[in-house]
Amino acid sequence: MPDGLGDERLERLEKELERVKREADRANASARTLGAVLAVALLGAGGWLATMYSQGKLRLEPITGGVAEAVEAKEFGFYNRDNTRVFLIDDDKFGHPELILMDLKKKYKMGLKVWADGGGTPGLAFYDDSGLRGHLRMNGEGASLLKLMGPHDKGSILLSVSEEGDPRLVVTDKAGKVLLAVPEGARDEKPPPQYPPGRAPGVGAQGPPAAEKR
Repeated sequence: MPDGLGDERLERLEKELERVKREADRANASARTLGAVLAVALLGAGGWLATMYSQGKLRLEPITGGVAEAVEAKEFGFYNRDNTRVFLIDDDKFGHPELILMDLKKKYKMGLKVWADGGGTPGLAFYDDSGLRGHLRMNGEGASLLKLMGPHDKGSILLSVSEEGDPRLVVTDKAGKVLLAVPEGARDEKPPPQYPPGRAPGVGAQGPPAAEKR
């Protein structure tokens, strides 16, 4: 191949490479410009949407569905940061609702529930390792009462007011002997049915076994 012909081809190749490089540089510059324009547009649109939303002119409920009208479940449990269930909303064996607060060992400490006596009466109960230690509630006869008791129901103080407005005070020792009764002859209140809370028929001091397994 003559030297002149080879030099000519090499020169054409160099010119073609230069042309391709110029085209690539122009394409990259255009892409960078387009990217900058899009970024500015997105930032502007985002700022506009944020402003409209903060002013209440933009509603997202039609898009997100908004707040649910109702949440329904047969049981609800809350777990703390250590993944231990410490709060439970459930129903007892009679179908009455109960809200149970537990300690870190899943032992009942406080319950807000509806007892079965009288067709359903409200109350608040307190527990320790021995079981029920006190409750504030209504009974089946329409009386409001407060009862504080020692472990295993040994020793108690009962204060109540009947539906007719008659007060009652009964103090017993740990053997069950009445130390004080006002009016004279007043008797202690029978324990409410189904306590501690739980749907199992055989409920122990800390609630049904099912609660410990949750």
